[in-house]
Amino acid sequence: MKNIYSILTGLLILFSFHLAAQSRIYAPDLRAPENGETDVTPDVLLDWDAVTGGTTDITYEVQLAFTEDFSDAVTFPIQSVTSLQMEELMFGATYYWHVRAFDGGEPSDWSETWSFTVLSYVELDKPNDGAMVFPDPTITFTPVTGLTGYQLEVDTTYLWSGESAGTDSDLNGSFIVDANDKWVVGDGGFVAHFDGTSWTTVDAGTSDNLNAVWFVSADNGWIVGKNGTIIHYDGTTFTTVDGGTTNELFDVAFADADHGWVVGKGGTIVQYNSGTWTVETAPQNQDIYTVFAVAADNVYAGTKKGFIFNFDGTDWSDIQLNGKKDVFALWFNDANNGWAACKSGKIFYFDGTDWTSQPTGITKDLYGISFNGVTGFAVGKNGYMLRFKDDAWEVVASGTSAYLNDVYLAGDEGIVAGNDGTLLKKAGEGFTSPYAKMYLVDKDSGNIQLFNLLFGKTFYYRIRAIHSQDTSQWSVVKSMTTYSKPELDEPSNNATEQPLYQTFSWQEFSGVIKYTIETSETEDFGVALTYFSDSNSINIDNFGFNKTYYWRVNAIHAEDVSDWSDVFTLTTTNTVVLTSPENGAENVNKSPRFDWEAIAGAGEYQIMVAQDESFTDPKVNVTDKPFFQCQSTLGYDQQYFWKVRAIAALDTSGWSPVWHFVTEKADGIDDVEGLESYTIYPNPSNGPFTLTFNTLKAGNYHVTIANAAGKELVSKNIRANAGENKVGFFIAVGKGVYTLTISDGTNSTTRKVVIK
Repeated sequence: MKNIYSILTGLLILFSFHLAAQSRIYAPDLRAPENGETDVTPDVLLDWDAVTGGTTDITYEVQLAFTEDFSDAVTFPIQSVTSLQMEELMFGATYYWHVRAFDGGEPSDWSETWSFTVLSYVELDKPNDGAMVFPDPTITFTPVTGLTGYQLEVDTTYLWSGESAGTDSDLNGSFIVDANDKWVVGDGGFVAHFDGTSWTTVDAGTSDNLNAVWFVSADNGWIVGKNGTIIHYDGTTFTTVDGGTTNELFDVAFADADHGWVVGKGGTIVQYNSGTWTVETAPQNQDIYTVFAVAADNVYAGTKKGFIFNFDGTDWSDIQLNGKKDVFALWFNDANNGWAACKSGKIFYFDGTDWTSQPTGITKDLYGISFNGVTGFAVGKNGYMLRFKDDAWEVVASGTSAYLNDVYLAGDEGIVAGNDGTLLKKAGEGFTSPYAKMYLVDKDSGNIQLFNLLFGKTFYYRIRAIHSQDTSQWSVVKSMTTYSKPELDEPSNNATEQPLYQTFSWQEFSGVIKYTIETSETEDFGVALTYFSDSNSINIDNFGFNKTYYWRVNAIHAEDVSDWSDVFTLTTTNTVVLTSPENGAENVNKSPRFDWEAIAGAGEYQIMVAQDESFTDPKVNVTDKPFFQCQSTLGYDQQYFWKVRAIAALDTSGWSPVWHFVTEKADGIDDVEGLESYTIYPNPSNGPFTLTFNTLKAGNYHVTIANAAGKELVSKNIRANAGENKVGFFIAVGKGVYTLTISDGTNSTTRKVVIK
């Protein structure tokens, strides 16, 4: 009995434990943010699934900590809902969190522990890095919730700033001897030297494109380029030397004064040894773009298709980098620290044994690379620039979209050479110039519009987020460059035969309050007329005939005046273009109307009509319209000559070409007394037409229209006023030739009317 009792007692105890375990509430499942999620906002919503229990009184408790063991946890008040809104979490911080449920006061186990990381900085959106903008650009960024606002910082300096080398030619190579001795070389034989104060162009004795420059010392420099060009500089004189090849040479490097290498097209390698140049055989027949001499017995060269050549003092060997990307530039700090800048944004690092890829985050070709200790820069296509900092590459703003072909660092100095004369110098961390400005941006905004930026300047900008507990890191710096001047539109440059009244227009320039327009008869605008406009066009009407004028425009806002635009020229007309009667016309009405093209800005026109081409005894009239109605009757079947010139104030144009015509023949019918001229238009017509006639005095007239058989179709009395009269008619009987006769009761005259 005792054994059975013991067994039953044990079973009851186990059963009671089982019931207790069943009644305990389960731990919640976490939902969001996802475990390990990054870049969450500082007001992230923690969310989890609801659980059920033995009662309806289910509540939850949340803990948040910087450490995974929750030794520094913050415990939030118990709540009944399944989410909790955070406030003002620290930027860039990683947090750990878990939740447990309560069923009528009975707690569950803690949920799994999840983590998330708050964003470190705000993402800038537009303008694109290196974009051209007007002086009122709108900066956009990815909005972040849970803030009190943003700070946007704008300055004209950053890591690099632009300066002038004195050329628009592509700059291909650069070198720094010291702060007062810098060199750049480029296309067309361009060489410039910086002496600590300014850049000066120097004549190296060639017009060949120059690709690279290397100095062993201040009085021992080498330049290489197209057609096998090798130039030596001894501190005073440039001398061309024969390297034994005519292939294009892309790069040069020296280990010391007695040991140097030049590389180029088709696997060209030329070695310098104590005054002698020797052409060597490369391991691969590939274009060699770059060379770097760590020592006289340790030289590296980079080629097309990703080959790296190494010279050990005796022989060249080669390896091919993973990905087979063209190697455009090499740099070595020492034998165990080297880098290769390659096509498609690839950078490889050499540790003395192996080449391994380093992430860059870009796919643009990289043409130059240089280091100063642990800090390095790589530059390339479309103005892309990378900085190596804290053992990682990051994209930084260069302030230009021009191709950057080379970079060289030496101590605190640095220069970058690029296309179209682009030259950058190292300028520190930036945002410290007198121009630097800070803007506050509303917490609910995703953009800010700037105003009155200086014209023709590169601006660098960055943004950060703020709340009462913390400030984020600055965003990646981007750059934008303001347009320096307006672009002229109409009249097009070198326009000819222009009217005296002219509409000038140019492309709209956003962010300005007005424009200045200057016109001058001299290219230097020594004597100019000045106008102002608040729109991108203006009408000017004080020009003379047959003159060339220069014009230009600048833009103005509250803080700056732009450069003048390019100068356009126009030449005004000197000739009136006649239109009717056509030259050589016959059977012209005896009282014709003379027409010509109007010249905008001309106040009057003078017309001469004569029966001889030399205009010995002309009839002269002046009109303010581009036509003249003859006021007297010309003779039958007579030839007349006519010409016109325009008048503007005290100026007159040249005479038009002389045109001539012959008047109509007499048809045996007397002219109507006082009728100067009459026309039928259109003629031919499809039925309707208008009779227009001019009379010297008012009177009564009768008009008849008859068909070819003489049958009268229209008979109409007209009371005419002195001057021009118009009367409409319509013939609806069909196609044919009809006669229209106008009579004053005594005399009459007849014309044909054609209905088609």
